[in-house]
Amino acid sequence: MRALRSAEQYEMTGEEERNVQRFLEELKGAVLPERYPVFETLIKHLCVVQDPYNKEYPHIDNVIHGIEVARLCMMKRPELSEVLLLGAIGHDWDRACGERRIKSADYPNTEEGYRQYKEKHARNSADLFCAELRGGFDDELIAGVYDMILNHEIGGEGEAGVLDFADGMNFFTHSATDYFRHRRMYAGENGNGLSPEQLEEERKKGFATKVIFMTDTMSAEELDFLRAYVQKNRDRLTSVVREELADLLGCDISMSD
Repeated sequence: MRALRSAEQYEMTGEEERNVQRFLEELKGAVLPERYPVFETLIKHLCVVQDPYNKEYPHIDNVIHGIEVARLCMMKRPELSEVLLLGAIGHDWDRACGERRIKSADYPNTEEGYRQYKEKHARNSADLFCAELRGGFDDELIAGVYDMILNHEIGGEGEAGVLDFADGMNFFTHSATDYFRHRRMYAGENGNGLSPEQLEEERKKGFATKVIFMTDTMSAEELDFLRAYVQKNRDRLTSVVREELADLLGCDISMSD
């Protein structure tokens, strides 16, 4: 793991610190006791070296997003490998790396543009995260983590599918849907500002593109799981998100009585 400079250190909020501590406790049941110290050291290291500036999506451009996805992986597959665990923690690591990240704003707001962005983002995350693992983990394990992160947007069988599903599920939390549908900013041609009506249209289109991308590799069983999850948590979603998800997912997301 690379050495730190004090100027780089990220100051976590109280809630972030509590979340990390909960995750470290959960990790004790997911890794062998003799392996726990190296994972604890890594998590604390990532919390410090993440870039606190230049964030495109403030709610996920940090180590907490990786922790949340790793937590979902642990729930879906309690007997997960270290490759999957580390891949989950680092799958979006470039988003926590400030100016070194790949920016979605540099790609067209279309399905094809989004896929191009995701491909570049996955490779950059694999490069940057695996650089943080060197010195603490062996080369064979790092190579497996690299491949896991490189392909995490594609899905697949076994643990690759678990990571893809967990990452997709994380998008459907209330904070993520609220940000992408209501607060994400877009620019017009040549970086010009958009009118309120244009911005609303771009947010609607961008939200739909994101939902389609996050669900197109899910199995029928996983889609049913997602629909049940959204229905269970519907009261935390905005009315606009509920209406549009109902259409995109093909299910009823009515308010509870």
